[in-house]
Amino acid sequence: MAPEILRYEKYDAKADLWSVGAVLFEMSVGKPPFRAQNHVDLLRRIERGEDRIKFPDEKRVDETLPPHEQKVPTKVSGDVKAIIRRLLKRHPNERMSFDDFFLEAATVAQSGSASGFAPAEVVSARVAANARSAAARAQDRSAVVPPDSVAAEHTSVGM
Repeated sequence: MAPEILRYEKYDAKADLWSVGAVLFEMSVGKPPFRAQNHVDLLRRIERGEDRIKFPDEKRVDETLPPHEQKVPTKVSGDVKAIIRRLLKRHPNERMSFDDFFLEAATVAQSGSASGFAPAEVVSARVAANARSAAARAQDRSAVVPPDSVAAEHTSVGM
């Protein structure tokens, strides 16, 4: 939840951009950027962070632990980190705009620098192929049993 909402201030669509940043962070590292037991503690943690968003791969590994107990942090590309950091700004006027977000997200997707994400062209091709396949299946189903004949068959059975 965006800090301005937690502070009971007026908010606009920039609160949605905060949410996008929080979801992207969680998708990237497997946990939310801020955790708390209640809204008051959540706001405190957000404000205490002073817009310093830490990713697990930026933290030091505890070398006192044996190697098998050390957690290997999830690596997040620098481009994705930059977008998330620009989305998770405490003050809405400091957050990136929707236009900037879509432009930068498309650039990252096209470059393939977002580790684990396919380039935009690949995703677009998959979406188009899936749409064509779904349309073909729907057309095949309607050609096999036309809706009018199904309705006629059901009404004549009851007579």
